[in-house]
Amino acid sequence: MKSLPDFTGMVPEEVKGILKADYPNLVYHFIKYSSPKERKEKINTAVTYRVVRQRVAGDNRLVITISPFLE
Repeated sequence: MKSLPDFTGMVPEEVKGILKADYPNLVYHFIKYSSPKERKEKINTAVTYRVVRQRVAGDNRLVITISPFLE
């Protein structure tokens, strides 16, 4: 498998497109993360999810953490 690009800062839809096109055999999973403050306040404004972390978890597996950012 060729080296994975750094997806940090990208939106999940863009990442999915790249992975499906360039890494069709890779299994990936998105995990949502919000800070405790954000969970407590339950901000009801428009947000965009972006990649904040990615890690390889075994052969052909990628775990991608996304967090909300205010638009």
